[in-house]
Amino acid sequence: MPSVRFEHALDAQQLALLQALGQAADAHGAKLWAVGGIVRDTLLGRPVLDIDLTSQTPANELGHALVSTLGGSVSPITPFMTVKLTIDSHRFDLATTRTETYPQPATLPVVTPSTLSEDLSRRDFTINAMAASLAPVDFGDMTDPFGGQADLDAHLLRVLHQRSFQDDPTRAFRAVRYAVRLGFRIDRRTASWMRHDAPLIERLSGTRIRHEIERMLDEPRGATALLEAHRRGLLTRIHPALGASAITRALRSAARANLTGLELLAALMYPLSTSDVLSLTRRLSLSNQQATVAEANARAHGAESQLSGAPPSVVDRMIGNAPAATLTAIASVSADSAVRASVRRYIRRAAHVQRHLDGKALAHLSVPPGPRIGEALAALRSAELDNTVRTRRGATHFIKQWLQEI
Repeated sequence: MPSVRFEHALDAQQLALLQALGQAADAHGAKLWAVGGIVRDTLLGRPVLDIDLTSQTPANELGHALVSTLGGSVSPITPFMTVKLTIDSHRFDLATTRTETYPQPATLPVVTPSTLSEDLSRRDFTINAMAASLAPVDFGDMTDPFGGQADLDAHLLRVLHQRSFQDDPTRAFRAVRYAVRLGFRIDRRTASWMRHDAPLIERLSGTRIRHEIERMLDEPRGATALLEAHRRGLLTRIHPALGASAITRALRSAARANLTGLELLAALMYPLSTSDVLSLTRRLSLSNQQATVAEANARAHGAESQLSGAPPSVVDRMIGNAPAATLTAIASVSADSAVRASVRRYIRRAAHVQRHLDGKALAHLSVPPGPRIGEALAALRSAELDNTVRTRRGATHFIKQWLQEI
């Protein structure tokens, strides 16, 4: 029987803890399995990011038994029969083996307890439908009913059945994310089924789509994954405006700049009109932080003609209050090279500009109290950003001249 050599992917403490979990489960009369990503990544020799565990023993019962033996804590059980374990600062997801039925395409599943074999058959891709025993008697022995290891060797991403994307259209986004992350190709039939069922993405809730997009944004090659999703017609199913050729150009620029996270979200949305930004914000139920970035994008995009070739002081007045993610996105993906240059120059200057005088110093120079102090500080900052004031002496001279002109 094939075996998973966890020592090739885990450090000594993680390996010992995995063995201890298997032993504690065995003492409780339960069999514990590592499943999904930990098996896949160990076989690939990649870093293990998450450790998912499963057992036919109910997760709530087994979770409490494990922490009573090993210490730690267990979260309340979810409607999907999963709990989170925290042991020695390590976190594990523990699930009851289960089947899933989908009342309608694109809806959340109804889950019922099942066997390990049935549990593996509900999973998204063959490479994620493998399990390895953690029991002391056969630690590491692998269960691979769908040829996941062979697909790993072939660098192939394949779903388990024809209705996979009908059951869960979010798997389309996962497919391109895994394919780009692992450097795999998507199986021909899988690609055909994904294309056929792409319209079902429109039925998904905004929250579910946003979670998938966020996972792409957090990938080291997230822009490439989004480009692949765009090429396969997935983004336009989220919102028609995301199918535009300008999105392709923006994502290519984002990939060259290695943007991730909020910066990549800003790059994705930067070519959109204000109305499309607002529509997409509602569609995806963006968080407050994400919505702030999106709205700042729209304002900046509408002001590009004034930003083109502008000195740092003008950029500061127009978009200086925009989130850093928006500024980085503009500097990377604007279609106007003069805009990119202006914003890059502003970012550099703003990071190193020195304030030579504060409000107290301005008062000593006889700047009237109240609003005039703020006006003087703003004028001085503009001069400092444009590098026309470089010293405290120069700042003093600037303020004296400014006082004569007001």
